[in-house]
Amino acid sequence: MNFIADKLLFWGVDGPLKRAGEISPQTDTLPDAMMLWRPSRQTDLHLGVVIAILLAIAASVWLYRTRSGYLTRVVGENPRFARTNRVDANKVQMRAMMLSGMICGLAGGIQYLGINGQLGSTFSQQYGFLGIPVALVAALNPIGAIFSSLFFGGLFAATSNLARFAQVGNAFVYIIQASAVLGLLIYRYLSQIQSQKSQLTTSEEA
Repeated sequence: MNFIADKLLFWGVDGPLKRAGEISPQTDTLPDAMMLWRPSRQTDLHLGVVIAILLAIAASVWLYRTRSGYLTRVVGENPRFARTNRVDANKVQMRAMMLSGMICGLAGGIQYLGINGQLGSTFSQQYGFLGIPVALVAALNPIGAIFSSLFFGGLFAATSNLARFAQVGNAFVYIIQASAVLGLLIYRYLSQIQSQKSQLTTSEEA
């Protein structure tokens, strides 16, 4: 679905949405009055940051405080167990996919109205795939994703500045990302093993 959407975007910006008289595939630039509010035009900070934080809080409340959110977590952990307990796992998965797509669309709209102000063939920047390590580092928790995204955003900002003054490539940021994700996964794996050993010791003592 990601690749289909990407090709549709390229068709739009290179066809009916293309700016008149423009050689490269891109749309007209939005006027400043239509862009999201920002305290200063010298910075990329804008209203979309507030929207993202509120959305993360809303997602956390839904996942951990509602029945539909609980079923989503159950199906995500073990769909076979959910089906055994007469939960329509396919319906829950489809709902989760639709909600995810809506949130991704909102994120794209925020990027468009907050930063770019223009659509082009390279608009996506693979942000969707970047969301995977962000979610992993956040332990799949919406509130944790706020801090995880700040961490990865800081990595991008720091490495882009570092590239100006040092002989390092853009791949350096991906190395740091991979190291952070692998380190977290190893830590969780070792923690699970330790927890299982503790439970086994407790059961043997009992």
